[in-house]
Amino acid sequence: MSRGTEAPEVAVELVPASLEANLDSLEAYVTGAVEELSAEGLDCTDPDNYRWAKGARAQLNRMAKAVSQERNRVKRDYMRPFKAFEDRCKAIERKATDAAKRLGEPIAEADEAWRARRTAELEAFYAEGAELLAPVVPLPRLMDGERWLRRSCSLPKAQEEMAAKVARVADGWEALKAAGLGDALPDAERAYFETLDVAAAIAAGRDAADAKARIAEMAAAVAPEPLPEPGPVPEPEQAPEPATAPATWRPGPEDYARMAGEPAPAPGEPRGDWHLTVTGATRSEVLALVEAMRAMGLHGSIRREGAAS
Repeated sequence: MSRGTEAPEVAVELVPASLEANLDSLEAYVTGAVEELSAEGLDCTDPDNYRWAKGARAQLNRMAKAVSQERNRVKRDYMRPFKAFEDRCKAIERKATDAAKRLGEPIAEADEAWRARRTAELEAFYAEGAELLAPVVPLPRLMDGERWLRRSCSLPKAQEEMAAKVARVADGWEALKAAGLGDALPDAERAYFETLDVAAAIAAGRDAADAKARIAEMAAAVAPEPLPEPGPVPEPEQAPEPATAPATWRPGPEDYARMAGEPAPAPGEPRGDWHLTVTGATRSEVLALVEAMRAMGLHGSIRREGAAS
């Protein structure tokens, strides 16, 4: 297919075939055979009637078979050119459909790219002409359909319609602010910029105000009774000072000397090695004696009689 060439129109010329047959005489024979039958039926007990009925039945069966065979033969011959025509038409249909599908992908890609460019152009125009409204009302909500993204709608036409739509939104906002909604205005404005419907926004603002009032009434109704003023807090009783545990007393060298009946060592008294023998002492008593000697600063060794040192 060369570019610039229009597809030809489908043109089919049908020349009906002429069929000639002795159908009239065949039908007349069958009609005559039927007329021979009375309403009560043919009495075949009569020999003549019997012979006639047998012959007529055979001829009718042969005629029916012959008519069926000829009908099918003529149909095949008659439909043969149509079958060839039908097969070729179907082949052309499949070929055209496949070619159209292959062209559909690049067309879709081109349309998507075109829509992206048009969207960017509209967003730039919207942001420049309505810089305060654009962040609040996104472009898709303002577009109200796909008309501005169609190739049939030129960019100047789309921009003109957008400017008119922005003006209507601004007028609606002014009408909303003049509706005397009071504290309900913020809720109404939020609904308006979501729907761009002034009447719906006013209704939403009033509904929000009514809901807040009902909640405030409910909160006041279920508020708890105020508690009585608390009286003076008594001074806490002073806890008695805890008894101080007596310090643990440990005997010094002079104490051991006194307990032994000897005077405490004088300062500068010479020291020497001593051997001490303890008789009849238990292990616990010996350990206590060792602790006492260590407390006096004495060192040495001690062993039990009869045990290895």
